[in-house]
Amino acid sequence: MPAPPEDLDLLFPLPSRPPSVLSPNASAGLTSESTETVTRLLKENHVKYHCFFNDKGFHNHLSHHILAVYFLGGTPKVIQEANDQQAKLLKPAFKSPSAIDQGNWADHLGDELYYDAYLTFFSSELLKTGLEPTLQRYIFSPDANWGPTETDKHPEMVSRLLAGLVHPFIFAGYGLEFGQLGLVAEGLAQAAVHNVRTSNLLTRKFLEDSAATESLVSAFAKKVSLKSDNSVSPLTILARIEKDPRLAPKKPNALRFFDITIAERGQIIAEYAALWEADTSTSEAPTPNPETLSKDNLYPNAWYPVLQSSVVHPNEHLVKLERSLSHYASLYGTSPKGRFNAEELSGAELLDGTLFIRTAWLSLERCGWAREGEEELVYWDFDGFYDE
Repeated sequence: MPAPPEDLDLLFPLPSRPPSVLSPNASAGLTSESTETVTRLLKENHVKYHCFFNDKGFHNHLSHHILAVYFLGGTPKVIQEANDQQAKLLKPAFKSPSAIDQGNWADHLGDELYYDAYLTFFSSELLKTGLEPTLQRYIFSPDANWGPTETDKHPEMVSRLLAGLVHPFIFAGYGLEFGQLGLVAEGLAQAAVHNVRTSNLLTRKFLEDSAATESLVSAFAKKVSLKSDNSVSPLTILARIEKDPRLAPKKPNALRFFDITIAERGQIIAEYAALWEADTSTSEAPTPNPETLSKDNLYPNAWYPVLQSSVVHPNEHLVKLERSLSHYASLYGTSPKGRFNAEELSGAELLDGTLFIRTAWLSLERCGWAREGEEELVYWDFDGFYDE
């Protein structure tokens, strides 16, 4: 059942500025017209389309595609064209067999027929009780993960939020970043209709450290305020994974590689992940190096052609990738060689802040510089950027 217009306005206000200095910054080029366009299209997507566009569970990417284009300064026309390209693929929304409420919310988990009902339910909960209480109750609380259901299966909502190659999390994350409760509702509804794939990765013990009455914010703060002396750097963990024969690569299955990997190696991955603890005490942005101007460079700023091409590229994943890479380049682009501590990772001593622009450029090379006249290339491959 579509939300009434007044609720749609509350669920999809004009996109807000990033909530944190660590979030990606909006590019120059935002206008009132582009803002009105992206807001109108977000509302249309919310009402008109299902979260999956085929029977294999492929995801509707429309909302985060147009938001990424918008925040990179795309014009109203470009935003509309990105929307229209995605909309051609989408499955119309349909009414669920019955309503979802506080009493039965866990009884139809994993059933995509109830997406519309879950969307209506979570939209209502977010508007009535607010963001943090809704997330705490329906995602992070013990009952939302290990409580009883009609089917005697645990809800495991954290696992569902990260299911489907983390697409529910992407929707909720974009909603948090841009101040769109409607997108958060879409992410929660998507989570509810996904099946659990990561029970051996996100275990019960992982969530039982926090008391049921503890707020999400305080629990997060307690876990990440300061890392212990035993924490291992992420690059060192990657080096150990690279050398671990239990995680040696197999021939990839394009549609089931995630499920197969988690089923066979989830416990091993969880053990490696437990070696790292987040440290928010050193998260400020570095001071840029002023001595970076080169008169001989063909591209005085290599990011400009990358972002210009990405904004209009037909590949909906590319623009989101390049937006993220440009953000991390702004945070860590001045990092010298040797800054990243990973003695066990071969070649880590050569790693510096150019990692992000090099990855961005190679990604465009792989997908094709479509704006510049190259043919869009197939991107569902596993070949990497090298010849062997």
